[in-house]
Amino acid sequence: MLRRTSRSSCHVMGRLLASSLLSIWAAFAQGPEANGHLADTTVRVQLLSPLTTAFNRKGDMVSARILEPASYKGAILEGEVQEIKAGAGGKSASVLLEFQTLHMADSVTPVSASLVDVMNSRREADVDEEGAALEKHATGVVGKVFSRSSPTTVRLSAKAPSLSFLPGSEFALQLLFRKGH
Repeated sequence: MLRRTSRSSCHVMGRLLASSLLSIWAAFAQGPEANGHLADTTVRVQLLSPLTTAFNRKGDMVSARILEPASYKGAILEGEVQEIKAGAGGKSASVLLEFQTLHMADSVTPVSASLVDVMNSRREADVDEEGAALEKHATGVVGKVFSRSSPTTVRLSAKAPSLSFLPGSEFALQLLFRKGH
């Protein structure tokens, strides 16, 4: 048996549906922090490929898998080598990176990241694969070995002829979510 619904009931139900849809849309439009993810958080990542002044070039893609926190575990951070220099003649070797995107489930989110801490693939802190100590920088120092040339770059440098990190090296990064693409 079909029951007739009054126009006022339909109007109220329509308003409730519209209000619910607007709330859902607003949550998704605000980005990852509105969808149950942490906003501007520290993550621990593991490099998926080598990062070295011997082989990498400007424009090379850098990928890292997130290990912690659990809410991001398995997600992939992608970035690009912005600058790379060997340390010839007593100068420091350096790599400048920019992490740009977080790939998680079926979404791609624009991010930036700043370096908080580093461990090479042998889990030795603050040194590269050859044991070269990472330099601390006068500007923007936060944590042990962190320097920001701009809000979206990570600089690794050492007074050595080269700089090298193998897959499995771990970085602690302060991950910042950016609005829009």
